[in-house]
Amino acid sequence: MPFQPQAGESVLFPAPFVPTEHQKLVITNKRVLQFAVDGNFPVAEFPVEKIEHVGRNSERPNKVLGQGAIILGLVLLIVSIVKVLPEVLYAGPPAKPAAATEATEEGDSGDGIEGRDAQDDDPFEQDKAGKEGVREKANKRLKKAREISVGLPSLNENVIIGILSALGGAIALLIGRSWMRKEQHMVFLRANGIVYPIEVNDTIQQNAILTTISAIRPNPAS
Repeated sequence: MPFQPQAGESVLFPAPFVPTEHQKLVITNKRVLQFAVDGNFPVAEFPVEKIEHVGRNSERPNKVLGQGAIILGLVLLIVSIVKVLPEVLYAGPPAKPAAATEATEEGDSGDGIEGRDAQDDDPFEQDKAGKEGVREKANKRLKKAREISVGLPSLNENVIIGILSALGGAIALLIGRSWMRKEQHMVFLRANGIVYPIEVNDTIQQNAILTTISAIRPNPAS
């Protein structure tokens, strides 16, 4: 049954008051009524003079879940990059062989001693192994860099995993962002030693309720 003001009773909140609309909270100059979420019947009612305290609280109830979803999304995006990027870098046509450069590198493999052939002893034999190891690593990296040819990769296992990871990461980031932004606004009324939590839509309603109740409450000092 919709709320019907009594004789000499005026509705202060919500303003304007529409009797045919469902209200979670109705404040008049005489009493406060809290209605059920579904249905126009009151679940709590008490006179204004019985209100001992009124307060409010705003929080993000899904903040931790949102942070976890964002971290998961970032991890999935990193996995996607690791899986797809190598496939993209080497999916193009093969690079032209640098025969002259390779020949130059092979020609430079000597130790620089004039008149020395393969039969002679190397006076720097002790340091040769370490130097060749560094040179071999550098040559391998240079050769790998020369082989880069960006193109559209084939649909292999790595690409499929990368695409699914990117899709999952994007969804996780959107869900995490939604959970992080969701706020819950509450108003707490205490009457006769009982606390009544009332959920409101935003901080504007919070301020309106607190201002209205503070204005009609009797001054305890009086």
